[in-house]
Amino acid sequence: MTDQTIRILKEKLRTIERVLGWEIGDQTECCGLTVSQRAVIVEVGSKGQTSLVDLAQSLGQDTSTLSRTINGLVNIGLVRREVKPEDRRYITLTLSEQGNAALRRIDDLSDEYFGEVLAAIPAEKHKKIVDSFSLLAGALQKTCKQGEPCSLQTSRGKKNEKEAGNA
Repeated sequence: MTDQTIRILKEKLRTIERVLGWEIGDQTECCGLTVSQRAVIVEVGSKGQTSLVDLAQSLGQDTSTLSRTINGLVNIGLVRREVKPEDRRYITLTLSEQGNAALRRIDDLSDEYFGEVLAAIPAEKHKKIVDSFSLLAGALQKTCKQGEPCSLQTSRGKKNEKEAGNA
């Protein structure tokens, strides 16, 4: 792998990040949600039900920050929070009817957008795109520690920090 390949990959991923950031912003504005709230709605919706700890791990956030986001969603009626009577520390999260409606709206907008994206790509390349993104997503997940947010602290970054410290 060359430095040129790395630079091109970074450039392409930054473009994707920027464009998807705009699209996610558009999808959240439709429902009056913040980007963080949208992420919680999508993740809870995909799991059906989850715990606060599991959700924090999935989203790479700490539980105290995530609790504030969830409190807001509970207050506006999109998420239901249930405390287990046998263990009051364990909180189960599910979407309410309104939360499911918001998720359907987000999914519909997302499906429409990505349908337009795929329409701009020759049909015979769709499988290759999906396979490549699956490979990339897997590699990105492997570079993250389980349950922690990803950072730029790769083995290469740590090596460069050590070298800088010795200089």
